[in-house]
Amino acid sequence: MPNKTPVAPAVREMLERVVASRTFSRSERARDLLRHLVEREQAGEAEQLKGFSIGVDVFGKDSDFDPTTDAVVRVQAGRLRELLAHYYADEGAGDVLRISIPRGGYVPVYEWHGRVPQPEEPVATPDTAVSPGGKRLAGVKLGGMTRHIALLWSAVAVLALAVAVLLADRRGGEEPLSRTEPATGSIALRHDNVLPTVSVVAARNAGPVASVAATIRVALSAFETIDLVETDAPKGGSHFVFVVTPSPDDEGVFVYVQDRTTRRVLLSRRLSKDAIDAGRLNDTVAALLANIAPASGMLYAEIERNGELHGPAQCLLLYERFYQEPVGLRHKAAYDCFDRLVRAGPQPAIVYAQMSSLQIQGVTDGYPLPADVSVETAQDLAWKAVRSDPTSAAAHRAMGYLRSLSDTPAEALPWMKKAHELNIYDPGMAAVYAYALVAAGSYPEGERIMLDAVNSASAHSTWWDYTLFLAAFMSGDRDVAYRASLALTTPGRPHYLAARLIASSQSGKAQLTEALRRQFLAEFPSLAADPRAIFRARHPSKEIVETLVAALAHAGISGEAG
Repeated sequence: MPNKTPVAPAVREMLERVVASRTFSRSERARDLLRHLVEREQAGEAEQLKGFSIGVDVFGKDSDFDPTTDAVVRVQAGRLRELLAHYYADEGAGDVLRISIPRGGYVPVYEWHGRVPQPEEPVATPDTAVSPGGKRLAGVKLGGMTRHIALLWSAVAVLALAVAVLLADRRGGEEPLSRTEPATGSIALRHDNVLPTVSVVAARNAGPVASVAATIRVALSAFETIDLVETDAPKGGSHFVFVVTPSPDDEGVFVYVQDRTTRRVLLSRRLSKDAIDAGRLNDTVAALLANIAPASGMLYAEIERNGELHGPAQCLLLYERFYQEPVGLRHKAAYDCFDRLVRAGPQPAIVYAQMSSLQIQGVTDGYPLPADVSVETAQDLAWKAVRSDPTSAAAHRAMGYLRSLSDTPAEALPWMKKAHELNIYDPGMAAVYAYALVAAGSYPEGERIMLDAVNSASAHSTWWDYTLFLAAFMSGDRDVAYRASLALTTPGRPHYLAARLIASSQSGKAQLTEALRRQFLAEFPSLAADPRAIFRARHPSKEIVETLVAALAHAGISGEAG
């Protein structure tokens, strides 16, 4: 059944109008899916909106459900997008608050269309609403059904006023923000505002609103993919504003994220009173920012959509795409981009760090590289990153990556731990720390941290899932190991297929185990004859290799003819 967690009044009103429309009247599945997506997102659970969980929660699939082979979620999401398009082209054409489900994910986005509505007269709840500017909204106290309507309009008014605050900087005589397209075949290097800028606006200077805004500022300052600035952004670049306002009943706060250039509202999230409790606030903000601030998040997706990608921002996005799908063409695109930046002059530490990692990955995985590139040049770049900014999480991650390839991988642990400590809000830093913990034999701790990282980031590389499988398997947690293995479907990766085979065997799924065993024998006959070769180059730990080999033999791949 869909989650029944209450949502923000304005969004709730919008949701109910859509699901009650003629367009959706004949599609119960679309209604259930839309309600589930909106209510989970508004409850602060956007990170759970993934194919597997949606299949189980909305469509009644069991734990064997594999979204990579069963397309029900993708098909129904596509149908939902079509119905929303039809609704807003017809009976919903006059709706000013609209919902969409961007392709590539399942997290809903809300956007004002046309004029933002205003109530016919000012209203106030018993706890009088406060505008982003700190002014109380004049009005009268109302009861019964009228009070519920007033509460709805109060929420709309708060958001409308927040948007007005963000647009108030259009002062007379100020030039509009310019857009510079990258030159064909090259990166348009610019020295003003080379990364997207972000600021935070709080409607109150005390209480929960101020606490949430302060925590968001601290968290954003840890991300090297953005520049945290004051309210006014430099001219000529992308700028985003986080607006924190009280909920109408003061039982939580609203957080809105708006693209200042296009005026598009990218996110509207209600954080409950429990979620912003002092003991949970850091975790709540981390979950909020996990899919926003990194290069894989919505801010970079927005600047790409607007044609604003240039300089380091473009290179960081190309690196992120390679990171999520490590193939030769993506490696070359990212490498060429960073190479031009490094040759152009001094750069932020993250540029040297990512270039170092690309060189190492080129050396270890056989991607084409210039003749003068080596492990030594990668190490020089990593040290340059650390020296230029000792507080750079990316620089420490690059050094940890280099150390993980040595004969003593435990040397990577302090570097990866420091990378995680320097940015506890970035699931990518948590993932590399978890990887180092697993390599050093700290399996339960590695599983805990990697599980949090996987659950918080809707877009991540499959090596996260492989590391989670490894940590859970070595910890004896069969259920988590099996669930993690479901994502390991990338072709041409024998260790992924071996992990799926081991996990299905350990979980007692006889038919699936036999099918995967036959697939492995057909695709990797030489490795089936020498199972240790599957893992030896990837895991310096003898304990991990021998445990995996034994489990693989139990699943039917023992090096003998079978």
